[in-house]
Amino acid sequence: MKMIVKMLAVTMLLLPMLLCAESKTGYVHGDHTSDSVSFSNATDSSYTISASPTGGWVFTDDFSVSGYNGWYESGGHSASCETITDVTTVWIDAATAFGITISGKMYKPGGTGGYLVAWSVSGSGSGACNPSISPSSANIAYGDNEDFIYMVNDSTAPSGMWKYSPNGGDYSGSSSSYTFPPSGSLAAGSYTVSAARNSAGARGVSATARYVKVDKVQASVGGGGYADATTLFVIIDAGLSLKAIPDPPGAWPDSNPDWSCSGTWIIASHFLGASDDVDVVSMDTSEGGDVFTVTAECGTSTKSVTVTVVQVESITGLEDVYCNHASCSQVVTATLTAGAGLPAGASITWAGDAGFESISGLTATAKFANHVGKDKNITAKLSTQTPVESSDYDVVSLTTATSVSSVTYNYVYQAPTGTGNAGVTEPSLTVTNITAYFTHLTHTWKSKVTSATSQIGQGSRMLSGVNEATVAACTSQAIYRQMHSDLTTRAGSLWFMIAAIDAHEKVHSDSWETLNNPLFNTFKTAVESLSVEYDSSSCDTPAKAKTEILDLTSYENALDSFDDNCVTQWNASIVTDHAGPTTSAEFSVLYPRRTALIAHAAAQNPAWTL
Repeated sequence: MKMIVKMLAVTMLLLPMLLCAESKTGYVHGDHTSDSVSFSNATDSSYTISASPTGGWVFTDDFSVSGYNGWYESGGHSASCETITDVTTVWIDAATAFGITISGKMYKPGGTGGYLVAWSVSGSGSGACNPSISPSSANIAYGDNEDFIYMVNDSTAPSGMWKYSPNGGDYSGSSSSYTFPPSGSLAAGSYTVSAARNSAGARGVSATARYVKVDKVQASVGGGGYADATTLFVIIDAGLSLKAIPDPPGAWPDSNPDWSCSGTWIIASHFLGASDDVDVVSMDTSEGGDVFTVTAECGTSTKSVTVTVVQVESITGLEDVYCNHASCSQVVTATLTAGAGLPAGASITWAGDAGFESISGLTATAKFANHVGKDKNITAKLSTQTPVESSDYDVVSLTTATSVSSVTYNYVYQAPTGTGNAGVTEPSLTVTNITAYFTHLTHTWKSKVTSATSQIGQGSRMLSGVNEATVAACTSQAIYRQMHSDLTTRAGSLWFMIAAIDAHEKVHSDSWETLNNPLFNTFKTAVESLSVEYDSSSCDTPAKAKTEILDLTSYENALDSFDDNCVTQWNASIVTDHAGPTTSAEFSVLYPRRTALIAHAAAQNPAWTL
């Protein structure tokens, strides 16, 4: 019963092995008690060694197995090797890794007084067992995979257990091939893929797997060194090379990286030369204002850099008009392609109808002296771009004007007329002139009162029958008495003095100057506060500006007020002068003459009396 059970178990174990197993049998008998067999397969799913008696000999139940770990009694007078104790084994190589001997007792039936004879069968392998992985190394694009094959003696192994490191866990699986990376997310990096025949790592071999992604894109501008870049501003026609950097460092997988370009541009393509399976590409930057994104791709990984080809788009800060003066200046600014800053090492080139100083970054100070004219402009550019023109402006001729400080009075002789008029003072209203000048701060024309004159007609005479009272003419007591009376009473019936008449008229002319001067200052202040706007056609010269200022209602009102107040105050001053000042002025001349006449009369013999 025991034998039946054992054989049934052996039959069940051997059935699946018949398809992929190697079995060898050694034959023994009384004259050949030991035999040896050689397994030819370097690897297999199982190996079985058996013994068989010949020549009528019969085996007893005695049986033993002497071999390395993994061999076990697998039936009547046979042993098999399928597993290694305590570990999972997917294939074995007993033919080369193990020496095996099975032994027992035999006898030949029919004899008497005999004894049991020992027998043995030994097994050994033939050929080598050289495991390897194909390929031995692989560069795998991120998101792609590679199939590794476990090989023995350059042929596919029956199966294999696999793992990867770092962080790949222990050996597992049961396949001669392994897809790396396994399903799921795995970081880019350098990995070791290992295969073995069992979970203990027997017949273990390894391969290198670089799981490669695009780490970053670096840029070289104008032949300079490479630097990390995600956003890049370059001037027009700048040499630009982009380099893809792999993670991990080292070689790229075959046909990687690939490059692509997207965005808005004028030219058909921005690549100068190859853009596939190269790590460095050259870019076309000949069109200012282009904005494009260049992407390096390795598998499903990408890194991009956005490139803006910078040029001057416009000039800001200018006004409509300037003056031809050394101090007249304006800070102007070059506006670049939207969102761009001035690339390192680049500078703006300024030119046109201005001088330039204090050039710094995007700004410069424009000076307009010696650039008189209409529709002037300046230009700015970066590198080889076509210069960009500013809006037009005018430069006005420099006009200098100095205010007159006071009225100039011109006296002319004017003969008295009319009955009883011994003297006359007749002033004219002040005649003024203005000079227009340009004010850059307000873009307006203003004016200065540059001349102011008032003509005063003045004269005196002796009325008919009246003579000049002099000492020489005083030749008698009667004449003396008449002269003394006329000078004392200012009657002037027969005798008077021209100088007294002149003194009288001077009071009037002094009054005119006194009242006119402050009224002129008021007029000047009002006029010099007026302004008119610059206009490139109707009001672009000092002469045109002067005409417009003179036509201003506010100017006319100021002049009318000046004239009216002068007339009003002049008429009032005449009354005031005649109330005393003119009399005092006459007496200042007459009294000294009267004193001289008195002395002359006293000197006569006998002395003249009044």
